[in-house]
Amino acid sequence: MKEFKKKLLLIDGHALFHRAFHALPAMSNAEGFPTGAIFGFFSMLFKALADIKPTHAVVTFDVKGPTFRDKLAADYKATRKAPPSELMIQLPKIKEILEALEIPIYEKQGYEADDLLGIITYQTPKDVLNIIVTGDLDLLQLIDNHTEVYRFKTGFSDIQIFDIDKMVEIYGLHPTQWVDYKAIRGDLSDNIPGVPGIGEKGALDLIKTFGSLEGVYEGVERNSEKIKPGTLKKLVEGKPKAYLSQKLAHIDRKNHLDFDFEKTLLSDYEELTVMKLFHALGIKALDARLPKGHKTAAGLEVSTTVETKPNDLIKNEKQALIAAYLLNPGRRTYETDNWSELANQLKEKKLLKIYHDIEVPLMEVLEKMQKRGVKLDLKWLKDLSKQLGKRVDELTKQIYNLSGTEFNIASPIQLREVLFEKLKLTADGLRKTGKTKALSTNAEQLERLRGMHPIIDLIFEYREITKLKSTYVDALPELVGKDGRLHTTYSQTIAATGRLSSLNPNLQNIPIKTELGNEVRKAFIADKGNVLLSLDYSQIELRIAASLTDEPEMIKIFKDNIDFHTATAARIFGVGAKDVTPAQRRDAKTINFSVLYGVSAFGLSSRSAMSHEEASQHIKDYFAVFSKLKKYIDDTINQTKQDGYIRTATGRLRNFPEILASNFAVRGAAERAAFNTPIQSLAADIIKLSMIQIEKQTPEVRMLLSVHDELVFEVLKNDAEKFAQKIKKIMESVYELKVPLVVEAKAGTNWAEMEKLKI
Repeated sequence: MKEFKKKLLLIDGHALFHRAFHALPAMSNAEGFPTGAIFGFFSMLFKALADIKPTHAVVTFDVKGPTFRDKLAADYKATRKAPPSELMIQLPKIKEILEALEIPIYEKQGYEADDLLGIITYQTPKDVLNIIVTGDLDLLQLIDNHTEVYRFKTGFSDIQIFDIDKMVEIYGLHPTQWVDYKAIRGDLSDNIPGVPGIGEKGALDLIKTFGSLEGVYEGVERNSEKIKPGTLKKLVEGKPKAYLSQKLAHIDRKNHLDFDFEKTLLSDYEELTVMKLFHALGIKALDARLPKGHKTAAGLEVSTTVETKPNDLIKNEKQALIAAYLLNPGRRTYETDNWSELANQLKEKKLLKIYHDIEVPLMEVLEKMQKRGVKLDLKWLKDLSKQLGKRVDELTKQIYNLSGTEFNIASPIQLREVLFEKLKLTADGLRKTGKTKALSTNAEQLERLRGMHPIIDLIFEYREITKLKSTYVDALPELVGKDGRLHTTYSQTIAATGRLSSLNPNLQNIPIKTELGNEVRKAFIADKGNVLLSLDYSQIELRIAASLTDEPEMIKIFKDNIDFHTATAARIFGVGAKDVTPAQRRDAKTINFSVLYGVSAFGLSSRSAMSHEEASQHIKDYFAVFSKLKKYIDDTINQTKQDGYIRTATGRLRNFPEILASNFAVRGAAERAAFNTPIQSLAADIIKLSMIQIEKQTPEVRMLLSVHDELVFEVLKNDAEKFAQKIKKIMESVYELKVPLVVEAKAGTNWAEMEKLKI
């Protein structure tokens, strides 16, 4: 292809917006406003700008409302669920930032973003190279001698660039044949039917053989020997759907749009204005990746710190936010305008102690941690991504072979059809109606199909790998700052229990006990000459439960310093501690943690090998042994129904108006949260108190991460044991329970490969 001096970057805003939202873990800023789609969208946009170096750029978006396709087919895109509200509220922010970048936006009633891209590429001068940035394959039909497609395949780094030659190489099709291919194959995500029963490979073979949809049906008319009898029958029966699908998939490039190419010229913009918009959303990791623009803006400061208002108790906006959160921790947004009123309410609700002693001092600790960040081994992640990609390809082939067809494994609709229609799988309680659509492919339901067919285990592995790959392995490198370190953000105002939340990225969702989770954790490394030091509370919630309930059997087990799960198994199953089998200990461990979260017999059986009857009996036996725990649960629920709120041991307050709801499910969830909140909240506050004291007593130690009940530090290798002893002492003495707090210390060059320290 010839060299082009002018390059127009055409951003498929709709596709990138949705891909960004689903490719990243849930993200939100300190105020609880979701930011994942915003961060992901601009990560992809800035990468495309850096890779392609265009002279011009434009973005297109869908407009809510029907298009001509809805008139052709009433059920077009009917299977798509309405986008979640946490996605759509981010769209105005994206448009605001695009305007600050001075990249024009095109939208038109009755047209999809794809249609506008087609019209624009048709209208641009022939000496301009059009590069369409998208995550979809639908736009391959637009490729021509001056139009290419730059496609994000998975995550934000796996890119495919298609021109005519690349299409022929990969698919064996010319761009003009793409719509006809889709007419036969269909597209379940858009409810484009295609020819029922003919999948990707069959559709490709037909178009390659006959050249077009019309050619295929000419072959059908003459009963061509090149078409198998079964395929011939499907084509005959599916002819109306094929031609309808052709119309639905086609982009008419000759429709009218008031498009001005000259207005898409990329020019200088006020970089600090854009930076301020990102910072206001809590997004700072994109600073170093902003395209070059003017650095100056009259009277503009990048800092978003609000001017201090005169108040003895609440000194700035962040503290006001904390105060509003403490008063009503169940909300997602908080009114923070009237600082004096917030201060009065803190006094009235007896929340001053937790505000002064925990939340405000913790703010400074978290700011230091966020600034420090943690080093990432980018080479390890790149190699891991390749390994996982290879395994995904292997799993895909195995799943296709076992199912006898090719389909989108990530599509619940297509997977449901394969499992329940093609393979005819059933399980007790799973097939409640004769309709396949009533069946679910969620993890809980699929778990009940384990052992019925080898495809189930492969699907679980496929889901685990693809989720970790897209959420962490491919996404984490995009979040690294220019210092080579990952800077997660900690929020004190999201979890109603008081637990810290990790955002951008969420490091608390990396699986701890899976092999793959550990592979991801290997990427978190220490600087040369240093080690990562991990200190983790052992069974803190069970210890808190023993202390709060004053349950003598639980207290005895912990004071005797014997294995809690083995001791529980011995009591439940009526055997000696030495006679407890691994299976009994495993069941006891599951019960121990399930009871704290109010899991029912049904829930317990679904997450273990127990039958419903066994689970029910084990729970009864458990409460017979730990009778004070049962009394605590019942008393807490009853008291919460009377008061409407819970007050924790550290003074934290949580309202529970829904505990009196008439809806059984809503009321049940509130009851479970009511007796678990004092346990979880105290665990959260013990961690927070430890963080404050560690920063105060050992300021030379770099605290990096707080994940659940674990704190991670970076220290010189020779100082690891010395500081481990100091920190362990602080953590075990920061709060007094009726049983000992126990902390385990480990050290290593990365977060996964750590050796236990004997201190």
